[in-house]
Amino acid sequence: MATVGHWYHLGDPGSVITLTSPPNGFLLENSTVGINEAGDQARFLVTTSAENLVYPFRYHDGIWQQIGFAGTGHLSVAGIGSINDAQDITATVQSTGMIAAGPSGLLQDLAALVSPAYAGSVLTTVGPMNASGQVLARMIIGQSGQRLVKLVPSQPCTSNCIQVTSIQMKGKALSDRCDQGSDQAQAKLVVKDEAGVPLSGVRITGHFFDDYWLDETVAGQTNPNGQVTFKHTGPPCVGAIAFLVTNAEAKPARTFDRTKGILTSYVIPLP
Repeated sequence: MATVGHWYHLGDPGSVITLTSPPNGFLLENSTVGINEAGDQARFLVTTSAENLVYPFRYHDGIWQQIGFAGTGHLSVAGIGSINDAQDITATVQSTGMIAAGPSGLLQDLAALVSPAYAGSVLTTVGPMNASGQVLARMIIGQSGQRLVKLVPSQPCTSNCIQVTSIQMKGKALSDRCDQGSDQAQAKLVVKDEAGVPLSGVRITGHFFDDYWLDETVAGQTNPNGQVTFKHTGPPCVGAIAFLVTNAEAKPARTFDRTKGILTSYVIPLP
């Protein structure tokens, strides 16, 4: 367990250890803390300057290591996700999700590690990382509000693959007034194998999102041309409507490749 200036093993009052004083120019800050079983910690220290910006540090064996050099002020979000036994750290700095490899790595933008198949999505804040390397995070998908996601380590598929190579979206507002009519959206997908051959009979699962409460699950099967179309009708004036592919299955079994192609898109319905 970690406190402002100490750490200890839960249930053992005699194990309390005082933290080493912070480096010159920094003070301990009462904010989120990550700690592992060995007492290694991820913390933010606050500068003694007038701006009082906070900077991320790794604490190991009484030594402070600054792992990020961008300060976060009150207009942005900062927080610690976790630190594991290898001293890998997840954190949010200046409203940006980041990760640092242990035992001495610096923070880097976690979005740079996200598959290009989710291009256009924005990673904002990150939470803890588990033993399998899966990271809890929040992401803006398309133009919709932040959604809770799980980032999972993945490898490219090289054979017997399923790839979504295209998402074409259309949208229409059936009225120019927000108190009547509805919004319609359509997502037309093209599914192929790694050689570019259209795949028939692939079951695709996806979700429609909007800027508010929409989270509609849809599923369908590709035709002989490898195409499947999904449609949504809902309340008007909800902003952009996004579509996210969440799964693809085939018989006999193939591997759904989440590292290539395109898995998200959006449209703004217009009259």
